[in-house]
Amino acid sequence: MADLYSSLGEKMSRRTKTRIDRIGLNYQNLQKKMHKIYLSLALFLGCIMVAAFPLFQEPDGTYHFEDSASLVGLTTDLSNSGYVGVTSGTGSQAQFYQSRTFFRQYFKTEAKIIPESQVPRNLGAKTELYDFIGHLVPAGGLWLGYHIYPSLGMMTVFGRLISLLVYAFFTCLTIKWLKRGKLLFSAVMLSPVILTQYTSFSYDGFSNMFVAASLAFAVNMIVNKKITWKTILGLIFFSTGLILAVKSNFAALILLYFIIFIVNFVKGWRDQNKIKLFMKFYKPLIIGFVILGGILATLYLSKYGGIIDVLYRFFITSVYSFGEPLTISSFVSADLYMSRNFTEWLTVIWFILIFLCAMVEEKYVDSRLISNIALFSIFFNIAAVSIKYIGYMEPGYSPAPVVHGGLRGAQGRYFTVLWPLLGIYIGNTNSKLKLKGYEIVVLLMILVVVLTNSINIFVNLYSVIWK
Repeated sequence: MADLYSSLGEKMSRRTKTRIDRIGLNYQNLQKKMHKIYLSLALFLGCIMVAAFPLFQEPDGTYHFEDSASLVGLTTDLSNSGYVGVTSGTGSQAQFYQSRTFFRQYFKTEAKIIPESQVPRNLGAKTELYDFIGHLVPAGGLWLGYHIYPSLGMMTVFGRLISLLVYAFFTCLTIKWLKRGKLLFSAVMLSPVILTQYTSFSYDGFSNMFVAASLAFAVNMIVNKKITWKTILGLIFFSTGLILAVKSNFAALILLYFIIFIVNFVKGWRDQNKIKLFMKFYKPLIIGFVILGGILATLYLSKYGGIIDVLYRFFITSVYSFGEPLTISSFVSADLYMSRNFTEWLTVIWFILIFLCAMVEEKYVDSRLISNIALFSIFFNIAAVSIKYIGYMEPGYSPAPVVHGGLRGAQGRYFTVLWPLLGIYIGNTNSKLKLKGYEIVVLLMILVVVLTNSINIFVNLYSVIWK
């Protein structure tokens, strides 16, 4: 009987595989078409977001709008649109949605252009390089929308649309260029957090696009296993961009570049004596760097109560909810406060999906050091972001009960784009975390992407139309 079941199972498996191959859903075809799958989903869902999202749906939405507008001389008076000051949130639009005057208020009424000096918040696009670079693309779209029809709605829609087209197109090229981990990259870059930022005025859209390309370069370095002039030029270009063009916490990826470069350099040696000498000092060097890192961290954190107190604050924030859910804002909602309106199961689905994508990908990393540094980079960035906002630490705040040492201000969207690093860790040839069923996971990814982004659109509209 067991043999009969086994035989039937093998026949069904062969038939299923034949059907999958017949419609082109096999590993090879999906790998070749992954960038097209990404672009199709990004444009389809993104265009709906462009048209359907309330204005200023991104964190600090009015600030990013005005910052972009300042680059093209179109800073706008938002006071007649329900906004006093340059703040976050879409709640001020609820009255216009519920009274059915939204279109007239935001699309038919002409915007009032004011001098930058009258904007009630200092703008940073002309003082911070990453702020300037990150607002260039939406500024171009805003300018185009204004000259089609000078309303706040048209400026917003075209600012979003041009951002989506530019960022999605370059991300598509990045995935096509990528030599391993295409599915994992596509999933992360199609998460509601990334797509929301791609359809916004925020400089995070550019940051996500550039950091994704930087990670793809690191993966390709690992796969190539050699150092060429193209490698050197790529290191210079991406390292400079990580330092100057994006938020400072992403510069930590240069450490990963350095490790990959050293590993590839040593592998290029033909003299076995040199290799043996290097391996002799390899572990002591690692231990030395760990000790040095611990000493420097202790010295740096002494001004915040010491390393023990800071570690405690990380611990208590991890186990006690202070009202700002870091995990939900990693994949599901880019807005920390809006993320409270999303249920936890959406986040659970996304973390499961990310791990599944990483486990069905091909193993390609033959250095444990590179894999461990990649995993370290994820958590180091989370810590770096939290420490950057360490000034926001406070004993507790309403409505949460007072618990000493809550970390406040860190948001999951600051490191969402780094989750493809998990593929470098799980993609180690010595890792036992391996699953079959690449084709099924691709279909699951498409389902999760469509479902969760649709919920994201619904929740944003529900918050102003019905709530």
